[in-house]
Amino acid sequence: MPSRLSTIFLALVLLIAAPVSAEEPWKPAKLWVTGTDKTIWVAGKSAGTTSLPVVQIWHATGDAQIPKQSLYLPPISGDPLQVAADAQALRVLYGNLTACDYYGDRPYGPGALWRGECRGRPVAWCGDSSLPISWALVDTKQLEVPAASGNDGDDVVVRVMPSTRLTLLKLQSGVWTRHPGPEIPSGSSASWLASRAGTPRVFWTGDGKLLTSVREDDAWSTTKAIPIDAADLRYGWTGVMSDGAVFVAGKRLASDRYELRLMQEKDGTWTDAGTIRESNEALVIDPEIAGLALARGQLAVVRPAAEGTVEFGMAPLGVSPAVRFNTLSISRSDFQPPSQWEDSITLALCLIVMTTALWTRRDLAVRVLPLPKGLMPAMVWKRVLAGLIDIIPAILITLPWWYPKFVSLGLEGRVFPTTEEQVILQNQTQMEHYSTLAVYGLWCFLWELFLARTPGKILLGCRVISVDGSAPTPRQCLIRNVIRTLMVSLGATGFLVTIMSIVIVTRNRQRTGDLLAQTLVVEPGEVPPVETSPVDDSRMGPFD
Repeated sequence: MPSRLSTIFLALVLLIAAPVSAEEPWKPAKLWVTGTDKTIWVAGKSAGTTSLPVVQIWHATGDAQIPKQSLYLPPISGDPLQVAADAQALRVLYGNLTACDYYGDRPYGPGALWRGECRGRPVAWCGDSSLPISWALVDTKQLEVPAASGNDGDDVVVRVMPSTRLTLLKLQSGVWTRHPGPEIPSGSSASWLASRAGTPRVFWTGDGKLLTSVREDDAWSTTKAIPIDAADLRYGWTGVMSDGAVFVAGKRLASDRYELRLMQEKDGTWTDAGTIRESNEALVIDPEIAGLALARGQLAVVRPAAEGTVEFGMAPLGVSPAVRFNTLSISRSDFQPPSQWEDSITLALCLIVMTTALWTRRDLAVRVLPLPKGLMPAMVWKRVLAGLIDIIPAILITLPWWYPKFVSLGLEGRVFPTTEEQVILQNQTQMEHYSTLAVYGLWCFLWELFLARTPGKILLGCRVISVDGSAPTPRQCLIRNVIRTLMVSLGATGFLVTIMSIVIVTRNRQRTGDLLAQTLVVEPGEVPPVETSPVDDSRMGPFD
């Protein structure tokens, strides 16, 4: 059973962004979905009023089929312009032209500097579905002018200003590089971008056609037309798989409603795969709010639903694929509120252990034990402080195991995490917690076995003896340290029961483990004499 004190024993401060708390329930005003060969990302922003929108992010990796929220993805304030994922992270460009990178296994951080490359927003933005590379298509006129860096005698790095109307920016290892874009006529519009295995593709409309070109070996391929009427094509979504690309075209039905048509590339040939369905009906969405992408080789769709919820669905590629939707949870997937039953069971277990000790050692608990001359029961504060000192080596011994996980959680050094963070920590560090406790119990057992005292007791002048004044036996050391480890593992409840046993229940400041092992902890000193009431023998009867 996880301990509430694990965050006190193991927590040490990595600054992360604090979650944003909204006064009203979060409701999506705009949703995005993106993904790679192995991941799925969903992002959504609330309706902005006088303040910035609140952005929620969901993520799925491994065997997970439904994106979920986590400690690494707290809600934040911002207004996303572009959202795309590559094999390393989710790259989000915000309205103030600052970028942020989100990860599935560690806290998010600032992205590559955008304003240093471009003054305006990109025409298109995408991530590579199999490599940690991202791309942006921008208006060349928006690029920052070429600049050189370096001192005299140093190598000079010059940013190239391409001659094409559009420029392709490549982000790799945190650095943007510039490449000429495809030759797109000035009258063309509505550009889209997709990439796989480091090979980007650009889609655009012109002369009523949907056109595409691929950049291979630093050169753009011959423009190819996709067989679809693109005269009024305004919305589209694209992606690339190992065997070809896909393009989903939005066919307008009403002012804000669009039907989706799937185009697939096989062996260099484009075919019409038909209308995307929901059950037996055509899937209809509002592209200004909903999102669509290719993720894990399937179509992924996200849309707002009733009462401000978010629906996510996927469909395998094929003829007229059908999407099945599930509601996404707006809560952190790795947070489960603490159960009252858990607290009740913990308390019951502590009381059972203490009751058993008192029942089997009634005489030992209530009578004053005759101690060797010059010794007295150790003070309570000394015993508590000695215990805290003795747990430090256990923490240091297990440090290489649990410390990297604390760093990855972004809570390093936070002595007082929130209740939610405490539960997440204990859920994700159970093995580390129990290993630390096991080392703590073994550490104390070995010291008491050979020296009848631990380092903490040595510093405070205390030691363990048997109730008859002799040195403790191996069996007694084992029993008292097994009970010690059990009580510490029960957290605050075990601590309170231990203090109550020492201060209130027993006459000789013995904890539950001492009663069961028939030991006690002593320090130098004299036991004050026990005062007894005088007895008048003249008033006693013959049978008294």
